[in-house]
Amino acid sequence: MHKQLDKPQSDAVLSCPMCFTPICYDCQRHETYKTQFRAMFVSNVSVSYGEVLRYGATPTPKKGSQKQKQAQGGDVPTGYRPQDVYHPVRCQTCDCEVGVIDHEEIYHFFNVIAE
Repeated sequence: MHKQLDKPQSDAVLSCPMCFTPICYDCQRHETYKTQFRAMFVSNVSVSYGEVLRYGATPTPKKGSQKQKQAQGGDVPTGYRPQDVYHPVRCQTCDCEVGVIDHEEIYHFFNVIAE
């Protein structure tokens, strides 16, 4: 009997749409949005932890505060849940934004070429 080696079952190899640099070799395609992918292991990308993208419900203002604190260094903005906060992910070669990273350090790619 021959024993088969376990190979990663990737749905696609992802590349930057601007410079075609490979950014992910092992990813899963989104079940609903077929042009979106998620991954844990990537290459040739950088994360902008200084920038915060928010998704979901608007924050609930706290009594007595007139301004919400701006997120710096990856902090969660006041009034937002951690699962509603993302950071932009860019190609290291050409600085094109290719996706985001969430609070669980899972990459979500939406601006990529899938092969």
